[in-house]
Amino acid sequence: MLPDSTLAELDEKRRQAASDQQSGADSQDPVWPTLNKSAAYHGVIGDLVKTIEPQTESDPAAILFQGLALSGCC
Repeated sequence: MLPDSTLAELDEKRRQAASDQQSGADSQDPVWPTLNKSAAYHGVIGDLVKTIEPQTESDPAAILFQGLALSGCC
């Protein structure tokens, strides 16, 4: 169970976010992050991504991260 002070802080943040949303203070859409493909997709994992990418709808970054997690688990 969270302490009452933490619950109060979370409730205040929730109220602030709701009021910001109603006032339109955050009207800009966030920018989607991109990877530097030449730096990210190199080596064996990069070859894996390049091989799988044409055969799937998955985001290449997701394939990369899953490949890195797989190699880390092995």
